[in-house]
Amino acid sequence: MNPITLSKLLFTCLLFISLGAQAETAIDECLLGNWKTDPAHQKKSFEHLTGQHISNIKGAVFMRINANGNGKYQLKKIQITATAAESGEISVQLNGISHFTWRTVNNNFSAESTDAAIQASATAKIGEMVIPLPSVPFNNGQWPAGRGQARYVCTPKQLQFNLEHNDQLINILWQRI
Repeated sequence: MNPITLSKLLFTCLLFISLGAQAETAIDECLLGNWKTDPAHQKKSFEHLTGQHISNIKGAVFMRINANGNGKYQLKKIQITATAAESGEISVQLNGISHFTWRTVNNNFSAESTDAAIQASATAKIGEMVIPLPSVPFNNGQWPAGRGQARYVCTPKQLQFNLEHNDQLINILWQRI
């Protein structure tokens, strides 16, 4: 897998995380509670953004939003595997927690990470050769996806973030749990 493809995949992973970590403490009551990403929808979004075939997504992403605007975003053993016929396979692993503060106004939100402890690593497989890439810890102040903003649509059962990036609309779907 070429370096540009790896960069796109890592950027997309960080983007998904930043959208869970977005910040005025006036919070739309619909957003309050516990959420989990929809794996099938997440796979489609990653494929759309990276232009790569995502062969597998494992693990879970959870989010909790409290009435005071504070929340937690938790990555539980996320593994995203992308394949390309000409260059092999890359697998990105993410695990950890990010706490954040939210603001909402007119179905727009912004958020900022207040602290993070997330571990990111990757493995490239070319033919039979497996190449582990260095693991990167992200702690307070180091998390590159620590703030963001987007429009959202919330119903009692679903939450969808709509973000424009490089003239593409990125939709991230969450299910209430």
